[in-house]
Amino acid sequence: MYNQLKDIDPDKLSGSDARSAIILLLGAVERLMSEIEGLKKENQLLRDENNRLKGGNSRPYVKGSVKRPINISSGGKEKGGVKEGGKGDIKHTSFVEIDETVKVEFDKSQLPVDAIFKGYTPYTQQDIEIKRNNRVFLFENWYSPAMGKTFSAPWPEGELAGHYGAGIRSLLSVLHHMSDVTEGQLCNLMKSFGVKMSAGTISNLLKKEAVWALEEQENILRAGLKCALPKQMDTTANRQKGVNKMTHIITNALFAVFYTTDTRNRLDCLRVLQGNPQEGIKLLWYEGIEVALRAGKLGAGHPEKLKKLMEHTPCLTLTQFDTLMEKEAPELFKRTNVMRVMREEMALAYYKWQQDFLPIKVLLSDDAHEYNKITEHHGLCWVHDARRYNMLSPSINWHAKKLGAFKTRYWEYYRKLLHYTQQKEEDRQKLKTELLEEFDELFTTSTRYESLDKVMEGTLANKQNLLLALEFPDLPLHNNAAELAARRVVRKRDISLHTWSTWGTKLRDAFLSIIQTAYKLKVSPFQFICDRISQKNQMPSLATLILQD
Repeated sequence: MYNQLKDIDPDKLSGSDARSAIILLLGAVERLMSEIEGLKKENQLLRDENNRLKGGNSRPYVKGSVKRPINISSGGKEKGGVKEGGKGDIKHTSFVEIDETVKVEFDKSQLPVDAIFKGYTPYTQQDIEIKRNNRVFLFENWYSPAMGKTFSAPWPEGELAGHYGAGIRSLLSVLHHMSDVTEGQLCNLMKSFGVKMSAGTISNLLKKEAVWALEEQENILRAGLKCALPKQMDTTANRQKGVNKMTHIITNALFAVFYTTDTRNRLDCLRVLQGNPQEGIKLLWYEGIEVALRAGKLGAGHPEKLKKLMEHTPCLTLTQFDTLMEKEAPELFKRTNVMRVMREEMALAYYKWQQDFLPIKVLLSDDAHEYNKITEHHGLCWVHDARRYNMLSPSINWHAKKLGAFKTRYWEYYRKLLHYTQQKEEDRQKLKTELLEEFDELFTTSTRYESLDKVMEGTLANKQNLLLALEFPDLPLHNNAAELAARRVVRKRDISLHTWSTWGTKLRDAFLSIIQTAYKLKVSPFQFICDRISQKNQMPSLATLILQD
């Protein structure tokens, strides 16, 4: 652009030339103002760091009382049109289960003689009762002199053995995992009920009630991957004993599963899609993998070397493969990119070959590169795409007008796409052709606002992924389900900061999976957790309910 500005000769400008020159100048001013704002922020950061090194303080950040004009959210536009009348016109009705009916009678002596009974006026009051229920069990003991042995009565059927009953154990798990109550506050609550229990005991009880939860989590994932609905994935940062981790979310309308790993790379994504196995993921070599390896820009000799090492043991764990390569091919083992490509391609091969956790056919995510290659059909979130336009903050009014007009058309097109997904199959074909043509027209027309045009080029490059809903109407247009699930992880992190052990991390993820899946299936998480901890097992597993829908 600056080279074009240097060549402008005002003496030779005609009307159309002058217009083009002005547009170039506006673009240059916009870019310069953007660079100046960036330099101001960088300069302030350098000043703050300089003051800190000199023993002083950096400039305090004071949050403004007015919302910042820059909005990187979609503003709720992904929900489509708003119903007329607003929320106030919508009547919410729900059924309340009644446990007891109390008839309230009128004092007949206070009624006139001609009073006629006209029935009852119902008034629903909801309440809950929590009380202490300490019991002493007296176990019979019998002694046989002939055998020299004492016989003690066993625990009564239906009762949970131990100094703390099913009620306390269930309440602790529900409050901690579902309501985010910390162990310290749980200790205070138990004391207020007159239950003698230390914080260490509470911690031990919470850890003890875990094996069934891990099994349920794995079964939820296995069942969720079998259902036909498209899946969504996302990740969010987490911590374990001060070390940064990543929590992966796999979800759709029927389930949500959480697993925490060291990173968010493709290998860890494949690991969580296979239930986060304790032994790690497996790698599979097969005849013809050389094509995929060469596509990953490996040299011609590398696939041949790999073939000689793997053809007799084609399936290895990641640890076994690394050990093999370090011993038999140390020159390749030292090459980071070569090893990365080999690991990823063979991990993908095993994932698509195994059938214990069915490979995902249609996946929706943000534009993170680690989800590429995992599935044949990879859809992208329109809300994430829209954020790139919302992050533009033009200083020139002409550019602001161009951006506003484009965003209006952008969301109009989104609503048309949303309307398409709600139509019957026979009505979609005509709409599909119109939407494809309109997409090209919308994102190929130059606005002469350079920054906006560059963002539009990025959207156009993702055309196939953004329009995957044209082929799979059940695919949501946004990744909100995964984003909302990630908020539960963030909320846990805000309250507890981090877990203290791998076991604690697994527990948190397992209960998050159970609770969020129960909500989606309209099952009471409280009742389900109580049912499992009390070992009554009267309620069907969540995995069974997923497969029934």
